[in-house]
Amino acid sequence: MGGIVKCVAVVVLLLAVVAMAGCGDDANQEEGLAANVLAFLDGWATPIGEDRHAATGFPLRILRSRDEAEMVLVPGGRFQMGAVPQDKTALDDEKPRHAVVVAPFYMDLNEVTRGQFAMFVEATEYVTEVEKIGKGGYAIGRPPEPMGEFGHNWRSSLHGGELPYAPDDHPVTQVNWRDATAYARWAGVVLPCEDQFEFVLRRGKEGLIYPWGNELAVDPARANLAGEELIRRYPGFKKYDPEGSQFVRGHEDPFPWTAPVRSFAPDYFGLYDISGNVSEWCKDAFLYYDDPDEVVDPEEVSRVMRGGSWRSHHGRVRCSWRTSADPQYARDYWGFRCAKPLPEPEDEADKR
Repeated sequence: MGGIVKCVAVVVLLLAVVAMAGCGDDANQEEGLAANVLAFLDGWATPIGEDRHAATGFPLRILRSRDEAEMVLVPGGRFQMGAVPQDKTALDDEKPRHAVVVAPFYMDLNEVTRGQFAMFVEATEYVTEVEKIGKGGYAIGRPPEPMGEFGHNWRSSLHGGELPYAPDDHPVTQVNWRDATAYARWAGVVLPCEDQFEFVLRRGKEGLIYPWGNELAVDPARANLAGEELIRRYPGFKKYDPEGSQFVRGHEDPFPWTAPVRSFAPDYFGLYDISGNVSEWCKDAFLYYDDPDEVVDPEEVSRVMRGGSWRSHHGRVRCSWRTSADPQYARDYWGFRCAKPLPEPEDEADKR
């Protein structure tokens, strides 16, 4: 009997050793994955909460250190980029439709605010290009006449001159592409690529004309667009646009100009104002899809802008809408948000 007990004890001890060894392997794997995440976040961001992306192990949300901006993990995937066949208003530069694979990346929860941009300026003593030139960016005029005027910068009056300065919780405007790029570099991130932006607009789904579906009507709780409130403030628009073609007729959101970030419902990925409020700078040079190898001057080439704004009608909030903008120009309806691609998995990097 005593021999049996000893044998059982030995077996139990061996099983325990095997189990501990197995746990050690799992722990090492988890430690390696955690180290990968920590190395990626080191010095510029920290996790928010304990939720992780199942496929990569990266936090679903992170907080940037320098500007306290929240970022959301977008899982990426394969999608068809460009105008869908049923979109009869699509322009030539939105065609042809083509397959794109987007790797997982982080994107800002909302547009960079004036308050965050002020933190950047204070920390670096940065002077925007508009301020250096001295002529100022373009902004809408004082009601009731909409004719715009130059002479504005990111610090100056907003909302048709009704406010002495731009509120800190509104998206920063009057910054050009180079200013936005300088901010992103300081924050440890980059401007989003155009395909990342369209992937988010489409919610990873096929066949959408608008981010909310294929119907023109838009829920006023979803986006800050050029609606009835802007027309009421600027009856002078009727002289230049008697048919109201540059507005979303019947759209009643409470903001005639920019709105505080996060004033509208988030999208499928939890991001705010991805369509509307301000149009946003992208990293990419503006090239036609059927001529991607066009030779351009990297310093002077126009850059892509996406997403529509408080000045936009329905045509400019379509998923495939894109426009080009001179990288030195600034407007009161242009802003930006930031992004950060995840590092390649080691096995994928080894294949290169």
